[in-house]
Amino acid sequence: MNSETLNTLDSYSKNKYKYGFVTEIESEKPKKGLDENTIKFISLKKE
Repeated sequence: MNSETLNTLDSYSKNKYKYGFVTEIESEKPKKGLDENTIKFISLKKE
């Protein structure tokens, strides 16, 4: 890629999305590793 292309991509990546369509996704993650609390977390999510 040339420097003009890189500058253009850089400027696009720094701007916020201006068209108003945004999807907010809520997520929860357990801590890394496998222990009793992680198993309980998974069990509650899967019911």
